[in-house]
Amino acid sequence: MMAALGSLRTGGEPESHRKRLLRALRALGVLRTPAQELEHVEDAMLEALPPIAPRDDFRNQLRDNLALAARQRVANLAIEYPSPVRQGILLGLSAGLATAMFALLLVWRSRRSGAMH
Repeated sequence: MMAALGSLRTGGEPESHRKRLLRALRALGVLRTPAQELEHVEDAMLEALPPIAPRDDFRNQLRDNLALAARQRVANLAIEYPSPVRQGILLGLSAGLATAMFALLLVWRSRRSGAMH
């Protein structure tokens, strides 16, 4: 069993890894189907689903974002963006306070000017 798995440890191209894996699985008795019967399926899958790899800038940005999240978690910091409801409440209260102050100023000025006449 270890001899069959030992053949997987050597380097090489992906195609040779596949062949070594199939040989190891057959040697262990896990895979009984000859590789030739599966090659056309594998070729069709490789054509339909080519291997992909993320771009380097995506990897770098992801690494930086994950590092930032880890530092914030360690520091018990959490970034919270204000919810639209909270912003609406704050804007409403601010506008109401400004309107009330303006109304009080008008009332005070009107009584002051009325007291002078």
